[in-house]
Amino acid sequence: MLKRIYYGWIVVVISFFVISMNAIALFGFGVFIKPLTDQFGWERGELSSVFSIAVLIGGILSVVSGRLSNRVSPRIFMTIAGLSLGTGFMLTSIATELWQLYLSFGVPIGITIACSVGAISRSIDPHGLQISPSMPNIIS
Repeated sequence: MLKRIYYGWIVVVISFFVISMNAIALFGFGVFIKPLTDQFGWERGELSSVFSIAVLIGGILSVVSGRLSNRVSPRIFMTIAGLSLGTGFMLTSIATELWQLYLSFGVPIGITIACSVGAISRSIDPHGLQISPSMPNIIS
């Protein structure tokens, strides 16, 4: 008879793929700075602040998602993360102004960071206890 896999590990595997897509989008953004500055005439500093907005929003919302992870299912966190990431990618593809890029890339990527951290921290330890003081730093 096969032993059933603990559901928390399934969430961890799915979270791994969502976080990987998020990391590729976030840290791969530097590859597109030169082509975007050439195409739209934006300054590099203005365009680099898109990355800063994503990290700032992710950090602020991680506090909220950490609090909610004790009360909300990891499935909800990953659904929000996936929808946010997909919506952000679609909206980024049609952005023509810098403020649109701030809203279509920075905000959804930040939301995805926060939701992914909240989902994994709850899935690994179902009792809501913190595994280690640096767990959010290890995950992200």
